[in-house]
Amino acid sequence: EFLIDNCPMSLADKSIGFILLFVAVIIFIYYSIWVLVLPFVEKGHPMQKYFLPKEYAIAIPSVLLAAVLVVVGVFIGAVLVKEGKKAKKK
Repeated sequence: EFLIDNCPMSLADKSIGFILLFVAVIIFIYYSIWVLVLPFVEKGHPMQKYFLPKEYAIAIPSVLLAAVLVVVGVFIGAVLVKEGKKAKKK
């Protein structure tokens, strides 16, 4: 109780942060193996069945990057429009 009162982050926040970090590390390791190791593994190797085709190694990050850029652009646009309306009222 004493630790939680003096700590700006609660235990739930730390747990969520740890889970997100763990998931990010797992995704990074999976993607790194997929992109850096798998091209040198023979096509018939059993390890190949755990990974998507290599075309997706570029397609998935590209689509995710485009989606993030669209969301950031829409957010910035919405903030600018809102600030513009506030400036006109004054």
